Amino acid sequence: MRRVTPWGFIGIGGLACDLFLYGASATFAPLWVVALMVVIWLPLMGLGMKWFNDRALWTFWVSVVGAVLWLGEIALVAATK
Repeated sequence: MRRVTPWGFIGIGGLACDLFLYGASATFAPLWVVALMVVIWLPLMGLGMKWFNDRALWTFWVSVVGAVLWLGEIALVAATK
């Protein structure tokens, strides 16, 4: 029997939060930027689901990468306005 760690659940929850942040960016970012971020999020979510059991801690870091990408988006949008 395999032991389930909470990191997989934390990572998938973080990826769900990332999607919320990307969607909320539509209030101030151009639509094409939001669409690009969602397109980038899809492989991140796929990778998180793939690593959910085998590399649960890595799933958490995938969600952190998604949040860092969102912060980069915010910085670029703010710099262009």
